[in-house]
Amino acid sequence: TLFFFLSPTCKHCKKWIPKLHHYSQPNATPKAQWLLSKRDETQSVELEANVAPTLIAPHVIDDLVGSFPVVVLIENGIIQKRWDSVPGRNFLETT
Repeated sequence: TLFFFLSPTCKHCKKWIPKLHHYSQPNATPKAQWLLSKRDETQSVELEANVAPTLIAPHVIDDLVGSFPVVVLIENGIIQKRWDSVPGRNFLETT
């Protein structure tokens, strides 16, 4: 599963929205999950994502990632890869 930690106030996070949409499709592999701080809930429409976020307490998001954007690939409970910036050209080939 790809976990997207994106913030509506982060201009770089918007660059991840196409990837979030792609991996949120029913037949996509791996699946995507968008995690959003509850403090950003009212601003989530600014990202123009057609995917509903899972809301998490702000302190948990801060403890997990510290900054935005972060995308993490987790398989069998193990972090396989982490991206701390905008998606590269070969993002699709590396997952």
